[in-house]
Amino acid sequence: MPGQRIHHDDLMCSPELRTSLYASYRIDGELDVNGFIVALSQAVKSHEVLRIGVSQEPGRDPRQWLREEPGGGSLISCRNVQSASEEQFNRYARAVLAKDLSDSWDLGSQYPFRYRLLRYSPTVHAFLATFSHVALDGRGRSLVLQSLWQNLAGGERHTSPVSESSAAGFMDSALRHAEISLAGGARTSEFWLSRLRQKLPPVRFSADLLTEPASRECATERVLVQGERLERIRSLSRLKGCSEFQWVVAAFADTVFEVVPQDRVAIMIPVDTRLASEQNVSGMFTVPLPLFIERTESLDQSIRQARREILSVIARRNVSSTILDGIREALSSADSADAPGFSVTYVNGQWNQSEWHCGDVVAQEGAYRPRVSLHSTGMDLRAVSGDDSLELTLTLDVKISSPDAVCRVIAFLESRIDGSIPGR
Repeated sequence: MPGQRIHHDDLMCSPELRTSLYASYRIDGELDVNGFIVALSQAVKSHEVLRIGVSQEPGRDPRQWLREEPGGGSLISCRNVQSASEEQFNRYARAVLAKDLSDSWDLGSQYPFRYRLLRYSPTVHAFLATFSHVALDGRGRSLVLQSLWQNLAGGERHTSPVSESSAAGFMDSALRHAEISLAGGARTSEFWLSRLRQKLPPVRFSADLLTEPASRECATERVLVQGERLERIRSLSRLKGCSEFQWVVAAFADTVFEVVPQDRVAIMIPVDTRLASEQNVSGMFTVPLPLFIERTESLDQSIRQARREILSVIARRNVSSTILDGIREALSSADSADAPGFSVTYVNGQWNQSEWHCGDVVAQEGAYRPRVSLHSTGMDLRAVSGDDSLELTLTLDVKISSPDAVCRVIAFLESRIDGSIPGR
C-alpha cells in the first residue's frame, strides 16, 4: 500500500525516525489474565495486518508477507510490578511505554505490535500497546483495540463483529487497491501532474516571527473547545455549509498566512483510502496528500476554498506509490530543505471509545500517557473531535517558538476557529 511504502522508505533513509502509534489503559477490577490473553490472541488472529512481515533486498522493492499467529512471549509480555505506591507504578508504566515508543521496528523479524500487561494489584493492571505505523493508521489502531475489548466482554468463544468483517484481511485489500490505482491511473496522474506544474513560491516564515531558538524543542500548545463555545462553532459551520473538518482546515490555512508572507502554500492532510466495504478492515490505508491553498480576503472565501480543495483531493485519493513519490519529490524540490511545511490531522474521536466495560472490569484509556516531544519543521495542527469537545494541538517550528510568536499564532488560530478573522 502507498501509505506503508512512505513510512517504510522514510525509515530506510532515516533509521533514527520513530513512527509508532500507541494506547494505554488502566484496568480496574479482578482481571482474568488468561481470558485477556485469549481475547488478545483472537484480535491478532482476526486482523491480518498484525501478522505482516516486511523485508527488502538490495535493489528490489520491499516484500510483504503473512506470519504465523504468535504465541507466548511473542504475543504479550506480562509482569507483576512491585511498587511502593500506585503513583510509582504509574511512573513505571509511562516509562515502559516511552521506551517502547523510542525503540525501532524491524518488521523482517518482528511482529508490528508490542503488548504489555503490568500488574500493580489483583484489581489494578496497566495494558500498554504500541504499533508500527507501517502496519496501522489511526483507524486501524481503533479497530484492533475495539476487537480486543469486545472479545474480552464476550468471553472466550466470542468474536467481535469488527473481527469477523475484517477476516477477509488486509492483504486482499492491498491487491484490490493496486488494481484500482492501475485502472484509474491515467486520470489520477494527470490531475496531480497538472497541479504540480503550478509551482509554489519559495516559502519562508515572516521575519517578525523569527527568533534565535532558546532550545531545540518545538513549541506545543493545546486548546480545548467545549460547551457553548463549541455549540456556537458547530452551528456556524453548519450555517456556512461545511463540515467541522473543512472548518478546521480553513482556520488553519488562514493561520498559516499569518506566519508566511507568501500567497500560496501546500498543506498536507492524511486521507483514508478505504473503500466503503473496507471500513472495518485494519491496516495502513492512509496517504498524505497536499491541498494547494491561496490567501483569501474573507471567511466565506476561506471556507469555500477549503471545501473545494478537500473534495477534489479525496476524489483522487487512490494514488499509486509512483504518483505519491512524484508528489513528495515535487514538493520537496519546490524550495530548499529548510523551508517550512504545514499539515492538518483531523481525528474523529468517536472511533476511539475511551472506556470499556468488560464484565467485572473497566478499562479506561489514556491513564499512562508518556511525555513525548512533538517535532515540526513548520506548523502542524492535530484536531481530535468528540461529542462534547474539540481538542486542538498546535506544534510550531523552533524558529517561531518564542513566547510572543506562540501567543500571536495561538490567538489568531482561536479567533479563526471561533469564526472571525482579525484585521479583515
